[in-house]
Amino acid sequence: MLARTIDNMLDRIESMVEQITIEQAGKRKAELEMLQAQINPHFMFNLLNSIRFNILIRGDRENAELIESLSSLLRMTINRDNEFITLQEEIDTIGHYTRLMNFRHANQVRLDVSLIPGCEKALVPRFIIQPFIENAIIHGFEQFDGDIFIEAERVEQQGASDLRITVRDNGAGMNKSRLDELLAKMNQDNGNAKEGPRQGFSGIGVVNVFQRLRLIYGEKLVTELHSEEDVGTVIVIQFPYETKAR
Repeated sequence: MLARTIDNMLDRIESMVEQITIEQAGKRKAELEMLQAQINPHFMFNLLNSIRFNILIRGDRENAELIESLSSLLRMTINRDNEFITLQEEIDTIGHYTRLMNFRHANQVRLDVSLIPGCEKALVPRFIIQPFIENAIIHGFEQFDGDIFIEAERVEQQGASDLRITVRDNGAGMNKSRLDELLAKMNQDNGNAKEGPRQGFSGIGVVNVFQRLRLIYGEKLVTELHSEEDVGTVIVIQFPYETKAR
């Protein structure tokens, strides 16, 4: 009986060693794949920049700028180290995005950005304005040209300092029924509101942007949404002005 017990124990130990060996091998493989995942984006960016430089020296500045925008947009999308970026970085991302969308849709949407000095240093959640721009380009202008105006100012009230961002377009706008529907979704609880099937580049719908801001800033968030058919849409977001990471 003692011999059988020892044999069984040795079998279990051997099985455990084998399982640990398999787990360690899997862990090393996962670590290697993670390292490769970190290397591949850098390789891709370097390759894109090499292609851009090659195109640029051949005198094709337009396509070189498109590749620069694509590289910058991919870098911002893949790099998730910082939840907050400066407003200027968000505006730069929007500029690259708009250039690529104009190329894709063969139209000309113009950006007009007006930032009161100091606002460009404010920290904002990543990709917090881009979905508004995407919505304006895809739904507001469709295949037509148009203008998108982005304004930012610092608002002082009751001893607090807020950043107020206004995004306005002169696109198709929304009728009252569609506007009321969107406002209702905005006012629903985070777990109940659902965006439509189209979500676009960032995977974040306009409604979800408001929900995300509400989760971050709570009652300190102020939002406005106005739209008129054949006139355009105005979106306003206001939240605490911050220049230091949380």
